[in-house]
Amino acid sequence: MAGGPAHRHDLLVVGGGVAGAAAAYWGAAHGLDTLLVERRSYPRDKTCGGALTPRAVRQLHDMGLAATISRFHRTDGVRVVGWGRSREVPWPEHPDFPSYGHVVSRRRLDAVLAEHAAARGAVVRDGTEVVAPVLRNGLLVGATLRRIADDTTEVVRARYVVVADGTASRLGAALGARRDRSFPYLAAAMATYESPLHEDRWLESSLDLRDHNGDPVGGVGWVFPTGDGTVGVGIGVLTTAANAVDSSRLLATFATDLPEYWGIEPARPVIAPAAGRIPLAGAVQPRIGPNWLVAGDAVAAVDPFNADGIDAALATGRLAATHVAEAVASRNGLDIARYADELASWERSRFKLGRLAGGALSQPGLLSTVVRGALGSRRVAAAGVRLMSGLGRDGVRPTEAVERLATALARAVPETGGPRRS
Repeated sequence: MAGGPAHRHDLLVVGGGVAGAAAAYWGAAHGLDTLLVERRSYPRDKTCGGALTPRAVRQLHDMGLAATISRFHRTDGVRVVGWGRSREVPWPEHPDFPSYGHVVSRRRLDAVLAEHAAARGAVVRDGTEVVAPVLRNGLLVGATLRRIADDTTEVVRARYVVVADGTASRLGAALGARRDRSFPYLAAAMATYESPLHEDRWLESSLDLRDHNGDPVGGVGWVFPTGDGTVGVGIGVLTTAANAVDSSRLLATFATDLPEYWGIEPARPVIAPAAGRIPLAGAVQPRIGPNWLVAGDAVAAVDPFNADGIDAALATGRLAATHVAEAVASRNGLDIARYADELASWERSRFKLGRLAGGALSQPGLLSTVVRGALGSRRVAAAGVRLMSGLGRDGVRPTEAVERLATALARAVPETGGPRRS
């Protein structure tokens, strides 16, 4: 690291996942003296499906990574299955986003992003953890770091800090950021298997999740082809501490019940199953302090409608670094307040919509009706994927889009319960 004890970085980014690496890249791109620290050493695995939606792809293109991510496995859309029906829905055409996505392991993606941040000028130190924040008169002025390999510590100083150390953010907790326990979280589990369909161009989303007794569970299962000989298989269920679910057992049942065309061996995963709890919908408060900002999973920037955290991580990391750059340029720390305002705007639109939709669709009886109707109509299915992936048409408010979707669904599902053909 350049500089002696008196050196002060413009920006310290804690956590080298998607949000942290994006913040480090954009901080360096804005000319900030940026230091990124990551507790684990690259490359490292993380429990994540690794699906890049068109929104995430656009973020990566904006970072100058179009050529790099073109080598990742490409997807054409989503195959939605459930309740005896199946429909392939292409990613929609949109003026601002590509009509394709990609799948890449977090092992590769995070390393690529960190390397890209370093190439842009950020100093990247992996294998280094933040032991504690350094405060002066109640103001965050830096952090004590520990190099894990030799157990040595040092203090670094920073004008601003982006906290991006994941769902169980230790630094965020030390600064007073807390998850609102009244918000539901996603109980998720995932494993990786060899599959002859590893080059399939469709993400598969199963809306007919069942427990080991065969009873429907309000949740979703997925299979993401990676193009490298494997597929990622996972499940997610909205739940609360008072209504906890055994996500590992649900994953085992889901993997066993997958259609034969995937050709997986449930008892022989390439990467062992892992489970976790993912906070959703901006459940963490506060999002900023006098000179710090929380981004990515640390601020629960995961849409409960589709459980996509990569797009939001890229976006919040970029926003955080951009507002820090503005504050440095203006010498006015109040400029970072606009970051919290923008996150609140997300909460009023997509996150609020996601909480409502996720809560409704967590009811198996309602889910059955919705899925049967949606998959019986090409137009309804396409509208649902647009809404779910945040690729709605310009000028249409999310609530208006829901009303349109509900109207179309009502037409597709007559009182007899059988979906009409379209």
